Amino acid sequence: HIQSLKFTVKTRLGVNDSEHFPQILEVYNKYPIHELTVHARNRAGQYKSPVDLQAFKYATEHSKNPVCYNGNIFSAAELNKLTETAPCDKVMVGRGVCANPALVRQFNGGNGLEKAELRDFLDELTDGLFASGLSEHYALARLKELWYYMQDMFPGGEKNIKQLKRSKYISDYNSALDALFAENYFNPNAKFRG
Repeated sequence: HIQSLKFTVKTRLGVNDSEHFPQILEVYNKYPIHELTVHARNRAGQYKSPVDLQAFKYATEHSKNPVCYNGNIFSAAELNKLTETAPCDKVMVGRGVCANPALVRQFNGGNGLEKAELRDFLDELTDGLFASGLSEHYALARLKELWYYMQDMFPGGEKNIKQLKRSKYISDYNSALDALFAENYFNPNAKFRG
């Protein structure tokens, strides 16, 4: 059974910079990895440093294993820039989808996120968290964590978002959410500031 498992590896470009990435890639090339996901940043920069598309391009040109891109894809325009610089057929999105649940649809030419759609998504997510057996405390923590990414879609709604993040009970969270969605703050094209 273990022999049939496929292994994927996720890597950054290096610790402090991407200078040694070619040597790092040589190590990965020694092994039959099902997929190498390259987070196109160094570790020291965390999520604040810009992505290095040239280093990722190097990976697509020199990896013996299939390569997947990861790092700062928050719009279809950013995805287009990536594929123009370093053609790839696999992309891992994380924070981008948290900031905009319609992002993948937009990648495929679909419509942007609607306010009512976002509210339905949040209500379904809340129901799903409780249905999975999470306690109120943990379900609320997951919901509030998501708002770190989504808050930029509500410029001017800082007061309501602050109340939402301070809520200790789901009833308080829902009241803050109702107040936020009652206002005209929603801007689905707002850029995640991270």
